[in-house]
Amino acid sequence: MSGSIVRAETSIEIGNHTTGSFLGMTVNLDTVWTTLIAGAIVVGLGFWMRA
Repeated sequence: MSGSIVRAETSIEIGNHTTGSFLGMTVNLDTVWTTLIAGAIVVGLGFWMRA
């Protein structure tokens, strides 16, 4: 098998989140985005299975 090697990004910082402020609280926006996407997938699959 011949192919190109894909190297991982070396500047990934563990625990570094995109943050925002909501009602005086600091919120990790990347966590919120991925949670909403996962929830939409689960709800969508639930509706699809129900049909």
